[in-house]
Amino acid sequence: MPQKQLEGIFTICRECKHKIHISELREHPEKRIMVCKECYGEKTHFEEELQVYKKKEFLRQIKRLKYRCKWCDYKFLSNKDLNSHDVCPSCSKKNTLYKDVKSQDVLKKKFNY
Repeated sequence: MPQKQLEGIFTICRECKHKIHISELREHPEKRIMVCKECYGEKTHFEEELQVYKKKEFLRQIKRLKYRCKWCDYKFLSNKDLNSHDVCPSCSKKNTLYKDVKSQDVLKKKFNY
């Protein structure tokens, strides 16, 4: 639309409910709704916090260990060590769990490369 046609068009911000000119709208990255510049500015700070949270969550998941049941082949991740797992969460068999380790990881540990 040409700029002259947009001069008299106003709408309401979905976040703060204020009446704003259509040129002041921005799309909220998470909610996928249109918000005003002020609400969008608040959301950019929220986005920074979200990135920090995602990074912490990623680092937390790296520390998780992979386990596999010998009986049912069920695979799962856990922050606990093998000694705290007595029973498979899927088949409820005792003493069937082992750490699911890649051969690359074993070689790296063995030969320190």
